[in-house]
Amino acid sequence: MEVIRRNRAARGAVRRGLPDRMRGEVRMTVRHLRTFGATGIALVLSVQASGAQPTMTRDGLNRADLTGVEGMEVLISHRENPPGATLPLDVHPGDEHMIVVEGASFETVTAEAAAFPAGISRSFAHGVVLGGITVTGDAPLVLHNVHIVDKGKPTTVPVAAE
Repeated sequence: MEVIRRNRAARGAVRRGLPDRMRGEVRMTVRHLRTFGATGIALVLSVQASGAQPTMTRDGLNRADLTGVEGMEVLISHRENPPGATLPLDVHPGDEHMIVVEGASFETVTAEAAAFPAGISRSFAHGVVLGGITVTGDAPLVLHNVHIVDKGKPTTVPVAAE
């Protein structure tokens, strides 16, 4: 009971120092933190406990029309693939160009070990099947990608493994 009183007193002191229009916002924020904070912690713990496989993250950095070519666009992205992440087989409706920012080792679908060292670049033509690798070791594979694709189409199209 003492803890509850102290928390209420502390929140009251914080609210008293705020303009009237903001006191409701603080109350709302505290309630949201209690509700969503507990939910978020439970979610993180359940994912860790389940041994979920790491997944890659892709951040779009820029998207623009390809000058002089109707119906095509250029997408620039930053992609991080943590150790254990699998890059599925896919194709692109256009060209892909990549630069390896941070190199890493990987294993192919046929269990061959290989690596992408930092600083290398690769180009892949429209329709070429890519991926099918799992990042191994301790370091993430970090890439900068440039896609020149048909406007309005997805950047990648999954391909079923054979």
